[in-house]
Amino acid sequence: MRLFFGLILYVISQATFAQVTFVINELPETHDFNKDIYISGNFEGWTGGNDAYKLSKSDNQYSITLPKEKACNVLFKFTMGSWETEELDAKGDKIDNRNYTCNNQPETVYITIENWGPMDAVVSSTAQENVEILAEAFEIPQLNRKRKIRLYLPPDYYKSQESYPVIYMHDAQNIFDTKTSYAGEWNVDETLNSLFYESGFKAIVVGIDNGGEKRLDEYSPWINPQYGGGEGDDYLEFIVNTLKPHVDETYRTLTNKQNTAIIGSSMGGLISHYAALKYPKVFGKIGVYSPAFWFAPKINEFSKANGNIQDTKMYFLAGGKEGNDAGFNEISQTVVGVNNMIEALKKAGFPSENITSKVVPEGKHNEKLWRDNFEEAITWLFPEAKKQRVFKSLTQTDYGLNINVSDGQYIVKFYSPEIVETTFIPKGQELMVDSHAVVMESMKIDVKLTEIHGLFKHVYATETLNVIISEEPFEISYWYKEKKVISEGKGYHKTALGEAIQLNITEDEVLYGGGARALGMNRRGNRLQLYNKAHYGYETKSELMNYTMPIVISSNQYMVHFDNAPIGYLDLDSKQNNTLTYETISGRKTYQVIVGNSWLDLIDNYTDLTGKQPLPPRWALGNFSSRFGYHSQEETERTIDKFKEESIPVDAVILDLYWFGKEIQGTMGNLEVFSDSFPDFEGMVKRLNEKGVKTVTVTEPFV
Repeated sequence: MRLFFGLILYVISQATFAQVTFVINELPETHDFNKDIYISGNFEGWTGGNDAYKLSKSDNQYSITLPKEKACNVLFKFTMGSWETEELDAKGDKIDNRNYTCNNQPETVYITIENWGPMDAVVSSTAQENVEILAEAFEIPQLNRKRKIRLYLPPDYYKSQESYPVIYMHDAQNIFDTKTSYAGEWNVDETLNSLFYESGFKAIVVGIDNGGEKRLDEYSPWINPQYGGGEGDDYLEFIVNTLKPHVDETYRTLTNKQNTAIIGSSMGGLISHYAALKYPKVFGKIGVYSPAFWFAPKINEFSKANGNIQDTKMYFLAGGKEGNDAGFNEISQTVVGVNNMIEALKKAGFPSENITSKVVPEGKHNEKLWRDNFEEAITWLFPEAKKQRVFKSLTQTDYGLNINVSDGQYIVKFYSPEIVETTFIPKGQELMVDSHAVVMESMKIDVKLTEIHGLFKHVYATETLNVIISEEPFEISYWYKEKKVISEGKGYHKTALGEAIQLNITEDEVLYGGGARALGMNRRGNRLQLYNKAHYGYETKSELMNYTMPIVISSNQYMVHFDNAPIGYLDLDSKQNNTLTYETISGRKTYQVIVGNSWLDLIDNYTDLTGKQPLPPRWALGNFSSRFGYHSQEETERTIDKFKEESIPVDAVILDLYWFGKEIQGTMGNLEVFSDSFPDFEGMVKRLNEKGVKTVTVTEPFV
């Protein structure tokens, strides 16, 4: 239940001011009215808690009135003084930015807050260990200001003598770390680390924090009469003539334009585009995400006049729903603005092959759009960053289907019409045949290999389950009854942990599995460790408890079993990029895709593959004598004698603890009987058995 308050109407006398008053009329039941509430947004630099924007409180009613110059087309959230205590949804998850578009008349907006971030929360940094702070307060002489500069260095920077390309990025609070972001991070460091291990691509990233209230001013060369701007030239002069020379002198960098990129989104996209044209000898690779061309209409004529650049690459990105919840009405024209700009550049002489653009139909003006497409931008701007798996040849054998690719070989074989196994063998490695889980032998079934002429595709199929191999670009996908089940994304690749297999999943499917966890049924969004370990006293949540299993079951009625024993992780789309990833330190690169006509059929197929447990003996369904540990042989036999004396049925006694040690600590997992307490264990078992009582011992070695 929530606390509801009487709504107070605020009378605004001057209609021409078009003020907006935000009134919080619903708060969590546990809200502490001794605490202050703040509004934070793009109008004040996303500070998280600026005293100038603290809500007033009267009779437990919070409100704040913003004048037209601050309230027009804003993105905002409410906090209790910091981003650690920002408003959340009912489940405790972050919400999208709120937005308000100004009207010509004063308006009162009523707000419901469902939850708060805990006051004592310790928000963990998501920045990778190779992200540093170059300077807490780097001098910007052109603007007489100081700014924090963040730095990403390749994982091998301190172990090599190489020089690296450099990528300059704006809004650095949002590119590396959820803890410092106000709207989610871009995962720039995670993405570049992945590319490092997958393809060997290496680059330095210099992230420049935005200037808060000065952000709009610094990111536009021209003044917008409504929103500001006009300091863009000074900001770029700082990057080119102050920051870049310092970076090039301090770090091992490749200084030419072919190795210098600048990337930004929204207003950062505008200033990045402008930088490409104003400094064509400095920046050769440009990422223009959701550019705010509407903010500075003069950019159009400037681009026409300066767009004849022959050796620069530009990547444009826009979302089809950028106007939704964006804070500025004009953002809805982003796609049109990008298309018009590209045409203008081409007419000015910019080579069309040096421009690429992407429109994500459902994409909104937010970090998710930019994060999800960052890797694609990098691999297009820097082709050496993408390790493309290339199809070579394909042959069918008695063992299965052999697919030769540029970096190794796939072997695909069917166990049954509804179970198919795929193994990847990297170049230089040998096939690891032995499985620790599969007991099923491949059945003699009718498997056909056909080629789809003209499409460069091959179909390896039973009557119901098809494996489709696409040559260009290379992909393996799995289809059941003519419906796509799952496909390889990156497939096999190297990671910081060791190795991984990545599969693509749909946006809406629910994922179950992973073994014993106290997490709820839907495990999607988690990265689950594969390691057998007890977790005692876990209360309501435990990500790792007892036994784990490298299997995933989808609500789309299929299973994937990763057939490998060493420790690792199951990443069930934790990065929200519609992927399922198995990570391990070493071992087999093998997985089975299992389908079925029903849930019962699916489980039946899986247990055909890995083995069915035999029916338990009748005594196992009887009456057990059990407690939290019989401490000795004497106590155990005395207890059973008491059962018999009282004519209480007993079929088995469970020795849960202490048979392997006097104390639990340091002895759990032992398989040897502790003779001090159980001096004649075998004799005890024999005597109990003669009385019709079985002995069940329990320990937890977690192997």
